[in-house]
Amino acid sequence: MMNQVLTAIRSVEEYQYSVCKFITKNESTHTQSHQGGLCISKNSYKLLFDEKGSKDDKKTRDASILWYDGIRSICKFYYYGSKNEYRITRLDRRFEIETFIIIVKISDDEYLGFILTKEIDVKKFLEHFKLFKNNLNKLII
Repeated sequence: MMNQVLTAIRSVEEYQYSVCKFITKNESTHTQSHQGGLCISKNSYKLLFDEKGSKDDKKTRDASILWYDGIRSICKFYYYGSKNEYRITRLDRRFEIETFIIIVKISDDEYLGFILTKEIDVKKFLEHFKLFKNNLNKLII
């Protein structure tokens, strides 16, 4: 059976839009932040919406993320024009700070999610796509 990092690499290669990132303190379960969920960078809007949001917009839609462990999250995607911010909420997952996640869009309403916890797996993924830890949370091309 193929391991998670190889499945994540193949999924990113197969589909057009993917993002990877390390969970920040505000996105982890260690804070009582009023901003729940994952913050997605502005240049990665195509992962969540067809068109870039504008200052006066407040966009929202539902989508499903099937995680590698078989758990499915029915999520909410948001764009807050007042904050110029994209966010994924209702993940029904607990994330530790610095957890490495990958989100892959497979259709308008269906996504795959991967959580890499082993440093060797993260390194293998980043090296495969020639990415650096300090330059993530953008579309993987």
